[in-house]
Amino acid sequence: MKFRTVLLALISGLIFSCKNANNPTNPVPTDQVNDSTQIKLFLNEKPKSFKAKTIKGNEFNSKNNAGNYWVIFIYDKGYLKPSESYDMASELNYTYKKFKGKISFIGIIEGLIESENELDALLHQSDIQFNQIDNTRSWSFEKEEQLNYNMYCSPAKIIIDPEGKVIFSMCGGHTETINYKLDSIVQKL
Repeated sequence: MKFRTVLLALISGLIFSCKNANNPTNPVPTDQVNDSTQIKLFLNEKPKSFKAKTIKGNEFNSKNNAGNYWVIFIYDKGYLKPSESYDMASELNYTYKKFKGKISFIGIIEGLIESENELDALLHQSDIQFNQIDNTRSWSFEKEEQLNYNMYCSPAKIIIDPEGKVIFSMCGGHTETINYKLDSIVQKL
């Protein structure tokens, strides 16, 4: 009986956090929000500009995407390894290849890691084709997140328009929905 109660509480917490990420009218717990430094990625928000070091060692600057459509994928490092039911890296690479040269892409990897070797092995195995920002953290060695944003679900997919406004923001696996949206954008370009 205790096991089911704990499991129900965990599932309820996960559902609540994804509902908050999809619905900016729901309040986010105040201990998770720092409005002065947070990048707001909810639908209809205009996120402030941000910079971060990419996995390849160069700097990503969101200002470089001004005037263009661009996509942010945010996901936990666990999704880099395919499961029996979901291969996120393959789907992201498919979406990237389909829209490469028309839409810009950036990935943000989050989660806890035990060592840099752990993340390196996952990145090598997944072979994601577009730039990635390492936003993981660790308790076993000093490593902090580079970015603070208001998305609390994973994977998250965000499209930002040429004016800098979030026009698409969703949580969950599979990329069909974002592909349809990107198709409609590319047809208008």
